[in-house]
Formats: sequence, C-alpha cells, structure tokens
Amino acid sequence: QASGFKLAKHPRLSHCSTQGLWGSFTLRAMTTLATQGNDAMVPADGEGEGEEEDVGGGKPKEEAKLKKEYREKIEEKHQADDYSNRLQRKLQRLNESLAELSEAADSQRRTLELEKNKEKDEQTSLKRERDTKARNQEERIRKTLSDVLYQKPSNKGRNFELDTVRVTFVQAGKSVLYPLAFRIDDATTISTLRNNACKYWNLIPSEYILKTMANNKCSDEIRVKECFKQGELAQLRLEQKSQRAEEPKEEELKAIMPKQPSPGAKRGGRDMRMHAEAVDKMGVYSDGNFSKLKAMGGIYFLLKLPDVKASEHVQKIKLRDIVAFTVLALIVFINYETRRPPGHDFWHREGIVDSLLPPFPKPDVSDQSYSSMVPHFSELKTKEDVWDWLNLTVPNAFWPVDARDGLASYNLLVGYMAIRTQRVRASGKCDRVNEKVVAKLGGICHDLEASGDDQDTANIQPVVNYWNSLPQDVQEDPDRFRGAANPGLFASPEENHKRRNIVTLRGAIARYDAGGYSLNYRMEISNKTTARDKYRKDLQNLRNLNWLGVTTRLLVLSFSSYNFDYDMMVSSDLMIEVPPAGMIHTNYIIRPFKPRMDETRQELDQTYADYVCILIAGYIFFFVGYTERRHKMKYHKAGIRYYLSLNGICDLAIVIIVVVNVFLRWQFKSKKTGDSLEEASKTSATDGGFKSFAEQAFWYTEVFCLDGVLMVFILLRMLSFVRLNRKIYLMWHALGKATISFAFFIGILAPLLCGFVVFLHSRFGPYVEDYALLSSASLQLYKIMTGNPSTGNLLAYDRVWALSFVLAFYLVITFGLLNVFTTIVVDAYYLVQITAGGPPLKAWGWERYVQWAVPSLVISLCQPRSKGPQEVI
Repeated sequence: QASGFKLAKHPRLSHCSTQGLWGSFTLRAMTTLATQGNDAMVPADGEGEGEEEDVGGGKPKEEAKLKKEYREKIEEKHQADDYSNRLQRKLQRLNESLAELSEAADSQRRTLELEKNKEKDEQTSLKRERDTKARNQEERIRKTLSDVLYQKPSNKGRNFELDTVRVTFVQAGKSVLYPLAFRIDDATTISTLRNNACKYWNLIPSEYILKTMANNKCSDEIRVKECFKQGELAQLRLEQKSQRAEEPKEEELKAIMPKQPSPGAKRGGRDMRMHAEAVDKMGVYSDGNFSKLKAMGGIYFLLKLPDVKASEHVQKIKLRDIVAFTVLALIVFINYETRRPPGHDFWHREGIVDSLLPPFPKPDVSDQSYSSMVPHFSELKTKEDVWDWLNLTVPNAFWPVDARDGLASYNLLVGYMAIRTQRVRASGKCDRVNEKVVAKLGGICHDLEASGDDQDTANIQPVVNYWNSLPQDVQEDPDRFRGAANPGLFASPEENHKRRNIVTLRGAIARYDAGGYSLNYRMEISNKTTARDKYRKDLQNLRNLNWLGVTTRLLVLSFSSYNFDYDMMVSSDLMIEVPPAGMIHTNYIIRPFKPRMDETRQELDQTYADYVCILIAGYIFFFVGYTERRHKMKYHKAGIRYYLSLNGICDLAIVIIVVVNVFLRWQFKSKKTGDSLEEASKTSATDGGFKSFAEQAFWYTEVFCLDGVLMVFILLRMLSFVRLNRKIYLMWHALGKATISFAFFIGILAPLLCGFVVFLHSRFGPYVEDYALLSSASLQLYKIMTGNPSTGNLLAYDRVWALSFVLAFYLVITFGLLNVFTTIVVDAYYLVQITAGGPPLKAWGWERYVQWAVPSLVISLCQPRSKGPQEVI
C-alpha cells in the first residue's frame, strides 16, 4: 500500500506503478502461503517429540507443492489474459464488419430511393423547363409585337409625313400632366381626335376643346395635319371650354388674318404681319395659367427647373464598407482608451503644476518686503519675484526639507534640471528715426527679441570665472551636483540640440531657439540640505554678477520626471518672458509621454491593431475608391469628382491619417524606457547634464490629436451610410445643395470677420491683454459670436468705439449674414423636398435587405439553375 501511495503521487512514474503493484502482489502471495505452511507444520498440544522427524521431512514437500500450485495459477492467469485479448480482437473485427455492412445497406437504400424518385424528378424538371421556356417565348413575342406596333416606318428617300400627335391633359385640381400619343392619317379631323381623347379620359366632348402649343383653338371640321405650322411641335392640349366671352388676343387676331389682303383694302394700310412686336410674341409659349404663375414667382421658377435624376446612392452603399468602417472606428477608439486612459495625463500633469506653481511662504520677512509669500508662478510681475521663486519655490520642490513633500516622493526625477537664459545685445544702436532723440536723452537701445543676429552670444566672463572657481573634482563633489554646463558660456542652438536635445520653444511674445546660457543641477541626490544650500549660494552669486539683467529676454526652467504608477514620463518647460518694457509674462508647457510604445504585452496588441488599421486603410483607398469612381462615371460624371465630395475627402483623410499615425508611432520604438532614463542620468564631467525630452513629448501628444481628427472623419463617413433612410438622404442632399450658396456668403463673411479682428486688435490691443495679439483677438471675436462676450474691458477703455462695434457687429453678422445662412438651408431643403421628395416610398422588407446585403454572386449561385441556349426548343 505504501508503494502504491507513493506511485500515485507521481504521475510521471505511472508506467512503473503497475509493475510495482504486481511485484508487491506476488511477494505478498508467497509470504501468505509460506505462513500458512508454517502454521500447518506447527505441532499441536499433547503431541510427542517423536513426530519431529516427520515434520522435518514433510516441509520440503509442502514447499514444492505450493510452488507448483503457484506456477499453475500464473499459467492459468496468462491463458485467461491471452483468451481475453483474442476475444477483444475478435469483437473489434465483428464491429468493423457490422459497420461496413450498415454503410453498404444505407448506400443501397439511398440508391433505391433515388431510383424510385428519378422519374418524378425528371418530370418535375421537364415541367419547370417547359414553363420557363414558354414564359421566355411569351416575353420575346410581347416585346417583338410591341416593337412592331410602335415602330414607325422609315422616311428615308421621301418627304416627312406627320403620323403621330401628342395630346396632353391636366385634370382639375391636380398638377400632373398626362401625355397621350395618337396615330392619325390624312382623313383624321380635330373632332375625331377630341372624341377619342375624351373617351380615353372619360370626359364629355362638348365641354372640351383642343388647342395648339401656341394657344390657338382648333376648329372641329379641319384635319389634324393642317393645324400645325411649318416646324411647330405636333402637340395639342385638351382644355375645358370657357363659359365667359373674352376679347381675342392680338396673337389670335394675327393667326386668323387672311393670307392674302382683301381687294378693297388700302395699299398703304397697315399690315399686321409686319408688326414686329406681334411677330416676336408669336413664338412665345403662353397658356391660360401664365398670369396666375406670375403672381407666384417661386412656383413659376420651380417649374422651369430641369427634371432631377433619380438618386442611385443606394447602389454604392455596401454592407462590407459599413463593416470595414465600423471595425476601424472600434479599433481606433479602443486603442485610444487603452493607450491614454481618461484622467491619467491630467492628474500626472497636475502633480507637477501643484509643486512648482502655487505660492510659497517666505521664511524670513524683512521690513522691505512687500509680501510674506512668493507669488504664484502666473502672478510673477518683477525680477524680484523671479529671484524669490528661484530661491524658495524651486528648491523646495526638488530638495525639500521634508522628503515626503517633494516631487521625488511620487516621481523619479530624471538626471538634471536646467535653468537657461537668453539675452539681446547691448549694442546701443537705435532705429534711425529716434536715434538722435535717444542720444540727446542719454539712453541706450536694446533689441526687441533674442533671435538671429540680435541675440547676445558673447561669454559672460565674471560668471565664467566664478563657475570655474567652484570645485569640479569627483572627490570634492562625488554626486556631481552641478552639471557640465557653464552659465557664463554661450551654447549655440545647434550644440544644445545635438548634445541636450533642446528644441525651439514658442512663447506668448516670441519664439526662442535652443541657444543660451545654462546651468544644470542634479535633482536626485542623497544630501538634500547640502544641495539646497549650494543651489541658493550659486543663485545669490549669479544675481550679484547680473546674470539676469536688463538685456535678458527669457528664463526657462526645464526638467523631466518619470512616474512608476502611470509608467509615463513628463517633459516640463516653465518659461518667464521679459519684454523690453520690463513686464514679466509667464507660461509653461508640461506634456506627459511614453518613450516607447511597444514594451508590454498590451502595447504589442495595440501595435498589431495599428497594422489592422493599415489593412483597412488600403481597402478604403483601393476598393472603396474604385467603387465610388466607377459610380460617378456610370452616371456620366468625372471620377475625380469623388475626391471633391464629402465622402472622398473623408476617405482620403482617413487613409493619410492612419498611415501618418503608424509612421509616427514607429518612431517611438528606437530606445527602451530604461535606456532613455539611463542616458538622461549620466553624470560625467563632459557629457553629464540636462537632457530634454520636449520634442518626443510634443510628437507623442500630436499623435493622439491625429487620433481625434481621424475619429471625426470616420464618424462623418459612417454618417453617409445612414442615407439608406429616405428622410436622412433628403437632409443630406439639402445640405449639399446649400453648400454651393454657402461658398458665396462665406466669401462675404470672411473679410468682414477679418476686418472686425483687425479693428479690435488695433483699437483695444494696447490696453487689453485679450486683444494684444491677432490670435487672441480672433478667439475673443469667436466668443462674441457664440454669445459669450467680454465687453466689460472694452467699455472701460473706450465706451464710444465699444458701443459702435457691438451695434455694427450685431447688424452685419448676427442680424444679417447668420440669418442668411439659415435661409439658405431652409430654401435648399424646400427645393429638395419638392423636386426629390415625392410620395413616401415603400418600406424595405427582409427580402430587399437580403438583396442589398448579400453579394449578387452569392444570390445568383443560390437561385435555381436556368436553361442554357442548347436547351431552348
């Protein structure tokens, strides 16, 4: 039992367990038999010693007997096992034979059923063929007879002969024109034709009269062929007789004049046939309703519109296209949600903002201080505030007194942080207009922006000497707290971009390249108290050496951090701009990002989903584009017009954005996150210092912006599939009609809006910050258009111009052009509803949906087989 238990615990030894159990069983059997033999040979009570020899001599015989019985049992067991195996094999052969016989019986039964139903199936097939053949022959006969009945004889080689007249009729109370064609001969009169037409429409012939298209009444006795002039349209109108007497019109008098003048007429008399005005009016189409239509101009011009072709947009809406765009939308949405979970970027960014931007209390408040707090970053107004922010707020964030309060408590501060400044030249050159005035006043001019040749590139020698005097040896500064950059040496933009990855920054006042004077401090350091003291001492000396002076135009604090929980980095640039007037303007750019986007299993799945998007984009570009172009050409339109339509623009934009997105995300696979962190944390004397990730963070953000734009185009494209609904199609068609009129009024509206922007900027820009730039003035104008105006500042500076602007803007934009846009949409919808609306169509049934959804090839394969040409009798 112990052996069996151990073997059961080890499945890999299952092969050995059987042999072990059989051996254990054999050993136990022999032991039992031996024990029984010994018990049998034990002498009983009361027996004498004389029997010992018999017992001793009978023991070998007993053992031999037991061995013999054991061998017989083993042999019987082997024979039983062999017999059982033979029975099993025989049973298996019998089962196989039975299966073969069953299969043969089923085959014979099916063959017998086919033979029984063969004659019946042949009769059914022949009957179906005869019915189909008869139906096809009937259709051909009907078509041939119709062609013969309505085909006119050829007029080649002989003069034209009128043999068909068209009669039109409009029933009372309806606006539908009913045309009817009549065959005539030389003897057909107007009376006969009118009676036949009235009989067809179930009218009383005595109450109706026939008129030509020139509004001439036709007498009953004349022949039909004589009613028309040379070249006149052979068409008559059946109209009800008027019960009131009317004076004949001038055209009618002209028409009934005799062809030859009477003998008694004066030769110098006026010939009405030479009246030019009457001759012109003879060719003018007019009827009895013309005067009424003139009173309703809209209906009159609507009737003059050409017939609108029936829409065939349903033919190009395929189920496979709906599936492709739906899958693409789901992939883009799921990828965005998993790559950028809601709220993560915001809260990660807010952690940096709350550490460096809020007010901070001053430890020592002197009598000369105006405040006991360092202002909020956005409220820094003077250079004194800037120095306080650098001396107090910044070190408390990077090297706090209590380690639990700093950024390092929740983030890994990567490598070094950098403080970089840019300054303009102190050349003393002024504009030639005010150069003499400045010289008389003893002033000095400086350049406005630190860009190009206006930027100061000279070294600040006092700062260089001070920085070189600091201990740079590893023994004196083992942590390499100060980076390799010297704040007195100018670094060119090319050098900073190559060594530090620093890029151009865009501020509120100007653009700033990567050059400047920089100093670096390591953020992750063991002795934070010493680091904070060294930092403040350096800043005090730099302040004494005028490192931040009158010519300074920019101070930017840059650093990078990594959060383990979010698995993301943050690139931060806090800019302080100093325009020539001395005002301080602050701005900050804090962007979360991931250095690499395919390191985890989830990120690899997202990458594979991007490849699926590439395949769908290829399907849209080649297959959907080909179908749309072919649909345009089918209805005699240029295929290029597809790319000018909304569907074409959406499809092309989807393909381009998908390809660009995949290409940009491929750029985030160059370095692993660990390698990027290790490279940014180098502390060597030559290569150690700040490494910027601003460019990488910028493109990371732009990729997700493109995802948003892509989703907009996908949803617009999917909206076009809903045109299967008739009402939505009419609305879609109306907006397309209105777009043409929109283009004209947008051309009027755009210059007016530009004029208002320039006016706001020129009049209120010098006084109100919201209007200081053209871009900000445009945003303020948008707020005014959306009903959220901020006119309080305008009224405070110039009440007259502010009221004039509000009045002019309301009259021109709100009251005028915006209402015109509404009118255009209403007019387009009214026109589409009348011309293309028509009576309500029959709702689609399931057969129509199946016919639309299933490809025609599949439908043709599933239909009953039709006869070939050789089968037709």
